[in-house]
Amino acid sequence: MKAAFGLLMASLLAGCAGTAASVRTANQLWHADVFRYELVGDGMPQQARATLDSRLTQRMWRRLSPHARATVTIRVTRYQMRQRAARVLAGVMAGTDRIVSEVTITDAAGNVLGSSEVESTNPTALHGEDWLIQSHADAIAEFVQSGPGGR
Repeated sequence: MKAAFGLLMASLLAGCAGTAASVRTANQLWHADVFRYELVGDGMPQQARATLDSRLTQRMWRRLSPHARATVTIRVTRYQMRQRAARVLAGVMAGTDRIVSEVTITDAAGNVLGSSEVESTNPTALHGEDWLIQSHADAIAEFVQSGPGGR
């Protein structure tokens, strides 16, 4: 009986975490092209935005240039985080942490070179806010750097 209860509690606290990208327009930004990026929207707390910005820069720094003709616009359209105590005490019963962003790559003339919606979720008690934000940034960087010609 205790083992069954323990197994039930572990499954309720664990859940499944992940990130999915829904590509709307295939990325046509060549792997050798440099770009700049901008985070737009104000739906994230300042500290979370700083974590996202830092991780994006860390993942894409080799191709970033303030004088680039291509621009990657990242618009966070949904940012939902549970309280830390709720995450630990109730696990999946407390809901799901979620970040959704629209990523659009444009050239200097404003032509769309690629677009995607990236959604990251975490219903678990095992990972915190920073882990989800970093996973989200990794998925964005993967899309941006996935253009023709390899990486």
